[in-house]
Amino acid sequence: MLKASWQLEEWDGKSKPCSEGIYTCEPVDCTVTPEQVIDNIAAATKKIVENGAMPVVFGGEHTVTYGVVKGLREAGYDNFGIVQIDAHADLREAYEGDPLSHASVMKRAVDMGIPLYQLGIRAYCEEEMQIREQHGVYFQDGDELVPQNIQSIELPEDFPEQVFFTLDIDGMDPSVFPSTGTPVPGGLGWYQTLNLFESVAKQRKIIGFDIMEFAPIEGFHAYDFAASLLTYKMMGIVQRNK
Repeated sequence: MLKASWQLEEWDGKSKPCSEGIYTCEPVDCTVTPEQVIDNIAAATKKIVENGAMPVVFGGEHTVTYGVVKGLREAGYDNFGIVQIDAHADLREAYEGDPLSHASVMKRAVDMGIPLYQLGIRAYCEEEMQIREQHGVYFQDGDELVPQNIQSIELPEDFPEQVFFTLDIDGMDPSVFPSTGTPVPGGLGWYQTLNLFESVAKQRKIIGFDIMEFAPIEGFHAYDFAASLLTYKMMGIVQRNK
């Protein structure tokens, strides 16, 4: 994604996000235990915020988001919500015995008392439906968003004024991004994804966002470019809706 980003136009069609300044941090060390990786991600996120910048995070495993959320908390953001685009609810208590699984990352977030709004979900289990009810999770699933071509949402009045946005590439349809580990048919389109993100940015302050679970396909560089462009477009939306 970083290599492909050199091929992007500075002007995104509406503004020039790079005029805000973009700094690429060194990759977080992921050779240690999962718990230490989470702490490393949290420390890196905290440092970004303390330097007055907004974290934009690339990660493979969606559990990366847990580290980012912990870092935001440690940096002083004590009242924010999460809006999630994903094919999966990620609300299992544990998956294959692992509470730090990609299938459990949003359960870790709601356990921290963070309000959650899910978009585009179309693969979940009964346990996750129960957890949604127990934790008051807001949602508009893929079987509603996609057939009805819904381009914007209205956040509840009691949803926090600050929002961290997490975008799992598999939330988008495999026809757009087959380059992910767990693709599910019936996902969001390119413009629908950007429009939903912008509808959130118009209502709340985006304090950071991430792009998760992109899995490059060797020889198909179009998807590398698309993932970079998606990130840059989201930067532009944040820039224009400060």
